[in-house]
Amino acid sequence: MPQATLPVAGTVYNVNGMLGKYGVVGIKTGSTSKAGGNFVSATPVVIGDKTHYIIGVVLGQQSVQSLKSALDENVKILEQVRSQFKLYPLTQPSTGFAQITSDWGSKSDLKTTQPVQIFGYPGMKVSFSVKLNKTQLPIAPDTSVGTLTIQSGQETQTVPLQNTQQIKPPGPLWRLIRY
Repeated sequence: MPQATLPVAGTVYNVNGMLGKYGVVGIKTGSTSKAGGNFVSATPVVIGDKTHYIIGVVLGQQSVQSLKSALDENVKILEQVRSQFKLYPLTQPSTGFAQITSDWGSKSDLKTTQPVQIFGYPGMKVSFSVKLNKTQLPIAPDTSVGTLTIQSGQETQTVPLQNTQQIKPPGPLWRLIRY
């Protein structure tokens, strides 16, 4: 808050001159002759229906106006990184995100049924996992056979996967040889 009215003290003003500017909603200013000017900021970035925060930190600014220098440097950081926080389309490989291959040679690529976008920024670690549903054979093409789970940062997204080819049950010869 830029200011607050307190009992006994009356109106108290915040020394954080960045509040409300460049989207900054906080966090902490500080300066001493030994530590220099310091500023830790929080800036919300709304992507889709979710709010994420850029936490910016500038420490040890040694100048005549060290706190102002820390605030100014923080603005530069925000201007450089804000546009990098966004939804990135995840391009589906031509062979899908996974493949089912049975012991008897029936196989099918698994593809998502919808475009996939993930929140992130350059360099953010993204991981994938596939979980198959229990399904009785044969499985007709375009059946929901599993899910693709995508983890980016603290965000998790689950997307259905469909098979592109029929998955056939084992034939009689395979069953005889196998058992």
